[in-house]
Amino acid sequence: TQGPHPVWEHGLNGRGQVVHVGDTGLDYDHCFFRDDSQPVVFYPQKNEKHRKVLSYQEMVEDDGTRDHTDPYSAHGTHVAGSVAGNSIGGNGVYNGMALEAKIFFTDLADHSQSLYLPPDFDYYFRPALEMGAGVSSNSWGSNDVTTYYVDTDRETDVFSYFNQEMLIVVASGNSGRRMGILSPGSSKNALATGSSGNNMMTRNDLSSFSGYGPSWDGRIKPEIVAPGQGIVSAQSDGRVNSNNCGTTSKSGTSMAAPLVAGACALIRQYFMDGWYPTGVPTPSHGFKPSAALVKGMAIHSGHPMQGRLGNRGGMLKGELPEDAQGWGLMRVDHVLRFADSPFNLHVENNVTLKHRERWHKCFHVDSGTLKVTLNWVDAVAAFGVRRTVVNDLHLTVDSGSAQWRGNRHTNDFETNNIIETVQVEGASGTYRVEVYAKHVPVVFPAGQPLALVLTGKGLREAACPQTCGHCVHGQCVHGQCVCNAAYHHVDCSLCDDDKLCHGHGKCHDEHLYKCTCDPHFVMDDCSQCEAGWYGPNCDSDCKCGDGHCDTVTGIC
Repeated sequence: TQGPHPVWEHGLNGRGQVVHVGDTGLDYDHCFFRDDSQPVVFYPQKNEKHRKVLSYQEMVEDDGTRDHTDPYSAHGTHVAGSVAGNSIGGNGVYNGMALEAKIFFTDLADHSQSLYLPPDFDYYFRPALEMGAGVSSNSWGSNDVTTYYVDTDRETDVFSYFNQEMLIVVASGNSGRRMGILSPGSSKNALATGSSGNNMMTRNDLSSFSGYGPSWDGRIKPEIVAPGQGIVSAQSDGRVNSNNCGTTSKSGTSMAAPLVAGACALIRQYFMDGWYPTGVPTPSHGFKPSAALVKGMAIHSGHPMQGRLGNRGGMLKGELPEDAQGWGLMRVDHVLRFADSPFNLHVENNVTLKHRERWHKCFHVDSGTLKVTLNWVDAVAAFGVRRTVVNDLHLTVDSGSAQWRGNRHTNDFETNNIIETVQVEGASGTYRVEVYAKHVPVVFPAGQPLALVLTGKGLREAACPQTCGHCVHGQCVHGQCVCNAAYHHVDCSLCDDDKLCHGHGKCHDEHLYKCTCDPHFVMDDCSQCEAGWYGPNCDSDCKCGDGHCDTVTGIC
């Protein structure tokens, strides 16, 4: 994009980062990627001396043919250029977002440009992780509308959960609301990207083709939006010995996703080079951020779009989060704090909470807006579930006289999303920021890691007051609510399902000791399986015919 580039101008350009790109192929002799003094090598080899291409994983076709080309004006070269292209010949105005980063490329297409994905996504993402990639850019997806937890979503979530150092960025799809979010953009742990316009007149408009949800189980998708219309980037000429340098314009969420992936590489560089917390690079301050923190920073940077909703005459509300735009248009300069920034930044990387544990800190804000973002890489749900979110964390911000809950909830708490934000306008004074682990099943004894991002003018840690703003069913002790026996949560506002319903139902204040039980549980306290079902979750069907089934063991 033309105009000022405040993040580049401060010296963040992707240096030291590796970004994974999987697509139709890469025209690696193009001036955006070419190194006249170093050859491109093929996986599992890598050439750390090559200025741009660390390694290229070839497409192996059924007959054993190895393909490492990209057809004329194809998809892969264009998106790779948007991520990390850096011209040595011309057209440098169209360099990629993380222009000094290196690329590990996975060729997913045969000569006809048909994409072939491995049967297990671990085979796809694992080599990228081994090559040191911290971000994976994926501008492809299923053509099917997802109405359940499909394999491609689940495998993306599996890899993300067990490899929390790499963030997976995915295009949301190009079918607007008609088909919603395509897999694996609908996976909960991937960062799905929608598309906006690409000039001063249209950047607050959602592209007519930009896929959006909610997902089949009610989650907000996409999470973030970036320009995806008329994006100019590298153009393949179909040959790898021509030393070409052409560009072409393309549109789609495929064009937005690599810009977000490149920006996430800049976020990783920011922390690894030690820019946090002072706003100047200090190597001793450097650390490797979790994928949750990188994704949280991307979400936190979102700016509300208030333009057109596609081309059907509707308008975006601009109240975040919003189904069509998620948490808004990515503005990385709104979250990366430099010495001359008008805000301070505080992050928490890999705080871990077990079931019913809480984390809190207090912060002083001089004036303006206090913004807080909570994000976590969620545990993997089972096949056939009705909702994919497993671990349920809640974000609250309390001033002593008012309380804000994640994602603008007022009478309840967020339960569908693994991202929660609070934005306090006109903030001034001290605020308690608290995360409560409402539900982290015992099958995850290590607890749920999480990341937090906070920004505000003059933001700084402060001593917490010894008073409580809200203790609905409890007493204030040293600044925290201590709940009565039948209640829990930071403000003691929820009746305790674990105690009253054995963790298998919902309690209600108006009928405190009569629960609404989960499927196949019975009794007022949900303590037994109904006839014909057994097991710890009462989800196994007895096969006893006319006999009696033991509701614990299933033995007839």
